[in-house]
Amino acid sequence: MKPTDELRHDHQLLRAELALLEQQLQALRGARSTVSRLSDSLASCLRFHTERQDRLLARLASRGEELPSEAVQHLHDEHENQRTRLAVLHEFLARQDSPVEDQIVARASEMIEDLKAHITGEEERLFPVIERQESGKGALHHEHEQAGFLGVP
Repeated sequence: MKPTDELRHDHQLLRAELALLEQQLQALRGARSTVSRLSDSLASCLRFHTERQDRLLARLASRGEELPSEAVQHLHDEHENQRTRLAVLHEFLARQDSPVEDQIVARASEMIEDLKAHITGEEERLFPVIERQESGKGALHHEHEQAGFLGVP
């Protein structure tokens, strides 16, 4: 099994959580506690995935196969941004004086779309690089990979 297989499995779980959250957002007025529990569950899945990914990247770095520092920092920043947005969403849902449901749904929907794009970006740009490194073929041989890895200019 390739190391990215576990990360892909994480992504499947995250996509399923996102789909449930998206579905429940449509009925937010009657399902506020359900949306809150789903956002907590999504946060747990995301935390587990990012920790697994960090361990894999650290293992590659320990073998001298480090990814560009800008790309790793960009990845870390995106993960941190998603965790922060989930925490804010959870706080909004827990407060009695929280913004109107339309605002919560808009923020949550934007976060869901951004997280979906992030997951797709990892699968399209990060995973092939990790797989090449794991197979001993090295990483970032191509200039276009160096220039656009994970959206880093």
